[in-house]
Amino acid sequence: MKILLETNEFQTPITDELLERYPKEVQEQFFDYVNNVEFIKRLISPKRKRAKDMPKDADGKIIVDLLNPHILEDMDYFRETALHKKETGKYTDLRPNGNPNSDYMKWLRRETQRCWYGMVRPSDGEWITGDMYFYLNYMPIELTEKIEGQEKAVNRVTSTPKAWEGAYLWFHYVHQARYGGLYDWDGGKDAIQIATRGASKSFSCASMLGKDFIVGENENYNKKVNAFILAAEKGTLSDKDGTLKKFEACADLNAELMQWPARRLYSSLDKMTWEMGYLDAETGLKKGTRNSVFGVTTNDNPEKARGSRAARIIYEEIGKFPKFQVAWTTNEPSVREGKETWGQQIGIGTGGSEGCLTGDNQVFTSNGDVKYIKNLVDSDGIIGYNIEDSKYSIENVEHINTPTLKECVDITTNSLRNLECSIDHPIYASNKYDYNEVRVWEWIPAGELKEGDLVAVCNEVPVFANEPMFDARLVGLLIGDGTYLESPRIISCDEEIKDYIRSKYKTSIYGKSYTTVDNKLCETLGIKGIRNELRELGIHGQSGNNKRLPDAIFRASREDVANLIAGLIDTDGNINIYRSNKGNRLPSTTVSIATSNIELAKQIQLLLIKLGVYANILIKKPSKSIKRIMDKNPYYSIEISSRDSIIALHDSVNLLVGYKQDRLDEAYNININKKRWRKNKFEYETIKSIKHVGRKVVYNLSAGDTHTYLGNGIITHNSNFYGILQMLYNPRGYNIYALPNIYDKNANGKGETVFFFGAYLNRGGFYNENGVSDVVATILDILMKRYIVKYNSTDPARLTQVVAERPLTIQEAIMRKESSLFPTAQLSDRKNELDANPNIYDDVYTGRMVIKNGKPDFVPSDVNVIREFPHKNNKLEGGIEIFQLPKKDISGNVPYNRYIAGTDPVDDDDAKESLSLQSTFILDLWTDEIVAEYTGRPTFADDYYEQLRLLLMFYNARDNYENNKKGLFAYFNRMNSLYLLSDRLEYLKDKEITKVPGVGNNSKGYTANKFINSYGRLLYRNWLLAPIPIIQIVDGEQTEMMVPRLYTMKSRALIQESIQWESLGNYDRVSAMTALMLYREFMVIQYQGDFSQERVEANDKTYLGNDKFFSDNYDNRIYKGSQWAVRRQ
Repeated sequence: MKILLETNEFQTPITDELLERYPKEVQEQFFDYVNNVEFIKRLISPKRKRAKDMPKDADGKIIVDLLNPHILEDMDYFRETALHKKETGKYTDLRPNGNPNSDYMKWLRRETQRCWYGMVRPSDGEWITGDMYFYLNYMPIELTEKIEGQEKAVNRVTSTPKAWEGAYLWFHYVHQARYGGLYDWDGGKDAIQIATRGASKSFSCASMLGKDFIVGENENYNKKVNAFILAAEKGTLSDKDGTLKKFEACADLNAELMQWPARRLYSSLDKMTWEMGYLDAETGLKKGTRNSVFGVTTNDNPEKARGSRAARIIYEEIGKFPKFQVAWTTNEPSVREGKETWGQQIGIGTGGSEGCLTGDNQVFTSNGDVKYIKNLVDSDGIIGYNIEDSKYSIENVEHINTPTLKECVDITTNSLRNLECSIDHPIYASNKYDYNEVRVWEWIPAGELKEGDLVAVCNEVPVFANEPMFDARLVGLLIGDGTYLESPRIISCDEEIKDYIRSKYKTSIYGKSYTTVDNKLCETLGIKGIRNELRELGIHGQSGNNKRLPDAIFRASREDVANLIAGLIDTDGNINIYRSNKGNRLPSTTVSIATSNIELAKQIQLLLIKLGVYANILIKKPSKSIKRIMDKNPYYSIEISSRDSIIALHDSVNLLVGYKQDRLDEAYNININKKRWRKNKFEYETIKSIKHVGRKVVYNLSAGDTHTYLGNGIITHNSNFYGILQMLYNPRGYNIYALPNIYDKNANGKGETVFFFGAYLNRGGFYNENGVSDVVATILDILMKRYIVKYNSTDPARLTQVVAERPLTIQEAIMRKESSLFPTAQLSDRKNELDANPNIYDDVYTGRMVIKNGKPDFVPSDVNVIREFPHKNNKLEGGIEIFQLPKKDISGNVPYNRYIAGTDPVDDDDAKESLSLQSTFILDLWTDEIVAEYTGRPTFADDYYEQLRLLLMFYNARDNYENNKKGLFAYFNRMNSLYLLSDRLEYLKDKEITKVPGVGNNSKGYTANKFINSYGRLLYRNWLLAPIPIIQIVDGEQTEMMVPRLYTMKSRALIQESIQWESLGNYDRVSAMTALMLYREFMVIQYQGDFSQERVEANDKTYLGNDKFFSDNYDNRIYKGSQWAVRRQ
């Protein structure tokens, strides 16, 4: 057994035997933390001090260094009262006696003094603060106790806290912030903690409230002491596990067992208000200490606690506050004025991002484009809504949190607009009236809304990127009455439409023309020379319910948007004017666009907002008057009827069809004479249904000024975590006690931050009787749990949630989402192309490898190839997909080094536990295209290895793989096939980390680490985006076009993985491509990009033609079968 790193005696020794129990990935991550997080290094250091070694102040108390924690010893010394209660059920055996000179009253005064000023151990100067003394001795808490004879089973019992070192450091941080400490002796500061789940935060908060309520702050400030606790949601405070429920339990217990003040003037968990005192029977006056505790829920009003002086204002779950910075700043005068400080603000937050919208909701970016929120990146910006100015607002995207799992609802309005979001996501809505019977609009969590409530919808986003777009009017006409599944054509009875098309394009007549009852000639016009333009727009090949607006229209100019809408109205639109029989009432007007395609209808609805036109979507049954609806199925009508929207539409569009333009003019003249009656500049819709849809992945962001954005047009509020992020890394700017940042990787004291209660502190079962943490064992346990989730979860976002809730650094607690490494928009386009083409896989062979006549051969068969991601289990045998069969030379052999492979293997001993699939891709170096894929998970890993071995032989390919996976090497060695595995990639040596030995044969494959993997993914990205020429038939002619290589890919699941990829998850195909790209780069370096047969032979050490004897005596090599024949000169 070898010690790999020296630690103190309270840590599990870091030995080779210990680390061999863990996967190599876990080992590397472990060393990354213990070497690069300075605070962790100090916790495990063998030089860590005891209290007796620490410097003392004038009172004999040690000067506690929060960033160089000393070893806690004999901490039960400070829990005498709690231990007595545990044994006897009471705090003291002394009999209560009101005589000030009695032993009981002396004991009571001593306990009160300790709750105010703390307790010191004279022998070594160790001490705890007053808040911690109350917490250790008078705060009831739920703990686990081991069951005798059981290794893992425990009981949950009510007891008092132990002196955990995490709590010790936290209470000293709060005390130093208030009264001064090693990192700022001035005092008068506030305190913030970012913590792991399970750090007993709510108990510590409840304890502080209990102390202020029962005994006050100190000897001079123990009457009329006000303490507030604020949360965004009432449940955080008052539910069964809420902080105020725990505070109330503390107050009740001490009222029963102690002679401290106990009578209350007011006590209500429902109202979240408590006041200590009593009514004088004779005078009716309120007497007693009059200490009070108030619970406040802010929702979007952060100023609710403003105006009351307070000894303490606690903010719980700060990440949930819509405007935490505003609340913090607004309430500061409640605890200080100028240089005078009489109280303190304390904020506590837990790792893990707050939820928002699910990924397929659409948002407007700052240039007017529309994107799915899952594809949004910081640089896109976003459109919000300024409630005060009643208009749209262009916002910066200041922060995007990592996607996480949340309970969600799907809200559908009377306009068929829907929003799927987390139940805590704030929506601008109305569900009540004020005393004047005026509707109250406010931010309401989605989970609190119900059917019949109203939600606000923005009716104008006049933001245009002005990107050029191919004939928008024609596109609108084609979407309405055209077909472009193959050759573009349109059927029309309106001469104006036909004249427009003929004036701009070459046309031909398809089929038979006919004359309508109103004497209109209906013709089908074929439009020549536009197929390529439609492809570039991404709509060529669409038909019927697959029709969509081109993405480019949302980035186009106002004129192009108006022209596309005009084209839709000219084809599928109607302008109706309904005249009233009642007096002089003006007629009502409606402009409608009909479609059988709900997704297209929703796109048009969003696009109209850019013109300031609000539209409803209604489901209608076909009538005889609408002849273009040829079946009996209901259709969707996009209806524009409000005064302002009719006027805005008229001012924007110019229709081709004369009679429609005339009716639009008439509708405009009617509406221009109507009065505006609505004061709000937003529209509203009625909620028709709310469905709970379970836990889903949600995306959470922070917008700039108004902290709002539009989700499918509905006005919603964003996360506030960016504001909190500013406070965490700029604490002095908010009067927060600042510590040098040694909590993050490689920070090493550069910059400042707040107190961090990492998951390595006081994890259950990983600390001793004095609360000293076994940090080594804790980190390994956490990393192993992450590893299990990574390779066994069916949800790619699950791991990010696990990391954020059990963070080892502050960076992990806030979990900022990385901008996508891969070109997600183009990959999404390619996936849509694959999905839209039912014949795309007609030339793809699927099957298995077999041995035929002693040689490997591919046999097509009906195997279940895996084209979906993510998958739900690992019982997926999969199969081989051949995109191109191996090319052979004139002798019938596959050239050596034409094909290479990359594999992400799974070891045999992982086969039953992991959800990972094994994946292999084969690349043709001559064409730089993927020619084969094998992804699957047979019951036995050897079955995969054998199929892989035969596949490599079939393509005469060498395979690069991660060499710490022992099963692949062992099988190929057993089968005498090691020659099929790539030799070690020497060019990666400078990127390798060798702190722990790898497994398998280091002479093959590559040793993975985060730097090498990052490099491989970058190579993969560059390969995806490399421009390549393709030949397309355009109007019967061959045309060469340049497109990114990704548009040649047919591996649908690889495309899906690449779209969803983020650094923490398990993406098997991306890992296989990483291995392949690393090998490809090696070949590029070796052959300088020339993969011709001559170049390959010249660099092949095993090729006999490079031997001087043969080069001097032979030439004119001729292939004969599988042997070289040579002819003497």
